[in-house]
This record gives sequence, structure tokens and C-alpha cells, in this order.
Amino acid sequence: ILRASHKFLSRQVQRAVVPEATPEFRLVDPLALEDPLPLPYFLKPVKGSFSILARRIDRPGNLAAFLDRASVREFLTYYVHIFGRLLARYPHLGASADRFLAEEILSGDQVTVEGFLAGSHPVILGVVDSLLHPETGSFVRFEYPSRLPEPVPARMVEIAGSLARGLNLDRAFFNVEMVHQPGSGRISILEINPRLCGQFADLYLKVDGASSYQALLDLARGAIPDPPRRRGRFGAAASFPLRV
Repeated sequence: ILRASHKFLSRQVQRAVVPEATPEFRLVDPLALEDPLPLPYFLKPVKGSFSILARRIDRPGNLAAFLDRASVREFLTYYVHIFGRLLARYPHLGASADRFLAEEILSGDQVTVEGFLAGSHPVILGVVDSLLHPETGSFVRFEYPSRLPEPVPARMVEIAGSLARGLNLDRAFFNVEMVHQPGSGRISILEINPRLCGQFADLYLKVDGASSYQALLDLARGAIPDPPRRRGRFGAAASFPLRV
């Protein structure tokens, strides 16, 4: 769980298990002055929260100016230190919470593969399309099932399952955000989260006939979930994040 929650540790596992789906990345010290990757690149804290402080770095000097902001220091002091206290209990991980991650910029169709592990066999609940605002990159809506043509979803499912096993998750949910580039066919991992996607539960209920929370409860009480497929009232469903 800790390796999956720490974006740098997670990337290291990804590079070992599914290197073909892992973009270029570098660990960044908050006192860094030099760009760790060729411009432009994407920067985010190794422990994120709702994409706070995640941004694109486009020009020389942008990195140093950003890391010197008071909001960055406040985030590292008052939020990330909680995760740092947890990491301190596991020194063999060799990880710090007050770092950033620089990553290769990815473009294409964004998709989330969600499932769970019970033993060594991952079970996939669904492949969901994420539609983004073209200017802000914020989520506009989620659509289920995915409209991507086969064999793209099948390849994504294989990558997600391999990564979940590589992280040694057991009796746990996971969701893997990925990007598919239509021209090249390349599939790249954005990140993996060791948890359930709350915003997808209603989509599964409408299309498949059962909420993912039911599978979560089954796992919690020691049962092996057997989620239904395409038994819901509708052939497709969408979810819209409403913003104020």
C-alpha cells in the first residue's frame, strides 16, 4: 500500500514490472534548481491530494520559482509530514515524503482500469473512460464502459493486473490510470491508487447490476467477490463531477 501511495516508489515498481508502460521520471528535491528532465515535463508531489501542486513545467527557471513558493513549503510542512511519519516506520523503503516527481508529459485517451486482488488473481471490475477539459485538464465526466476499440482495453487490463501483483497487493482494491496514444498505440501508466474509485460505483450498478462497494464489503468479510457483468438496467452510464 505504501509503495503504491508513494509516486516515486510506485514508478520504480512499474519500471521493474511493466517497463513498456512506464514513462520517464526523476525524483526531485524541493531545493532543486536544475530541470531533471528535458522541457516540458510534468511535476507533482510524491504524495498527492486532488492534484494539489501538480503542474506542467515549460521554461527554464520555472521549477526553482515554483518550489520557492510559500504554498509549496506549507504543503510539505502541514500535509506531507503525516505521510512521512508513516514512512519512518518502514526505513527499508528508503523513501521520503517531502519530494516531487518529474515525469514525461503524456497525451492521448485517458482511461482507468479498476479491480481487486484476492490471492494471486486480479479481478477487473471495469475500464472507464475519463473525459478531460481541453484547457484545464480537469475531469469533465467518466463514461462506462470504455469506447476504446479492442485490443486496447485488454492490453490495459493485462498491464494493470501485472502491476497490482508486482506491488504484492492482496485482498485489496486498485485503480490504474492510463493514457493511450492513438497514433503510436503506446499505453502509459499515469498512476496506480490502492483503493476503490468511489465515483465509479454507481456506473457499475447501472450497467453491471452491482455496486463496487458490494465487492469491497465481500473482501472485508473474507469472501471472494463475484461481481456480475452487464446485468444492469442500462447499456452505458456516465458520471459528471459538478464544480463550484
